[in-house]
Amino acid sequence: MKSKGLYLRNDFELRSWIRTVRACGQKIVFTNGVFDLLHAGHNHLLWRIHEDLRGRNVELLVALNDDISVSSIKPGRPILPVRHRINLLCSHRAVDAVTTFSEDTPFNLIKTCMPDFLVKGGDYRGKKIVGEELVLDNGGAILFIDSLDDDCARTSDIIKRVLEAEKKYG
Repeated sequence: MKSKGLYLRNDFELRSWIRTVRACGQKIVFTNGVFDLLHAGHNHLLWRIHEDLRGRNVELLVALNDDISVSSIKPGRPILPVRHRINLLCSHRAVDAVTTFSEDTPFNLIKTCMPDFLVKGGDYRGKKIVGEELVLDNGGAILFIDSLDDDCARTSDIIKRVLEAEKKYG
């Protein structure tokens, strides 16, 4: 199947996509986040997932916090509304499908998808991962991608730099 850049707008479309992926004998790779101000750190994560799992017959699903979800976990955010974040992620060559969720965590989406691989950034090593038990109990694996070590690889760092530049240069 190799889909590219699909936006799965609702539960029906998500479940249909999952059935199609599974019927084609493919595995589901799941990652999630805010992906506000898509930057080098996000790009690094998506490409590492793509490179590390290439040849394993997989489809990458990115679960995106919607605007309400983001504002409940990150005050003052998102910077970009969900429609723009969806568009950016759908245009990324490493991303096969994007869906959104309104809750603080993607637990219900993970339960629906039962991904073969749940991917988190390296900063999550040793921490409780939402949906980890579901994935492992279903024979899946948790994968960690080491974060890019760069001062422009985190949205909060970029916001801070922009605010400092605004103060300095007006």
